[in-house]
Amino acid sequence: MLFACLLFTLSSCSKSDDDDGAIPAGKKYPLENLEYRLTTQTAGSESIIVKYDIKNRSNTDYVRLDYDYNYHIRLKINIFATDGTKFEATPLVENLAKGATKADQWSIDYSAGKTIDLTKTSLEFIYKR
Repeated sequence: MLFACLLFTLSSCSKSDDDDGAIPAGKKYPLENLEYRLTTQTAGSESIIVKYDIKNRSNTDYVRLDYDYNYHIRLKINIFATDGTKFEATPLVENLAKGATKADQWSIDYSAGKTIDLTKTSLEFIYKR
């Protein structure tokens, strides 16, 4: 009897597939609504600080949690050593109101003894979990 009551309680608490507020699978915020601008790079002996601005040039707020988790937007930052070695970071783009610009920075570590070629730094928006 106790088992039957427990089973009924658990089954009545389960979520239905048509709950309001669910984010449709595959819902993406268009990458072309955002733009970036590399502002400065400061290289140390084993890390570089990359500073950049991100602008939402659309008429729609970017609210990260309104979109499918598989399609959160990240800014992929690639830096290169003079020997061709690539180091990469993919920081998450946080919420950004329509028309707003946000200044941000990211530190990327690289191997000791490497020399970074600041002219080859690249940035791009990507979808990534």
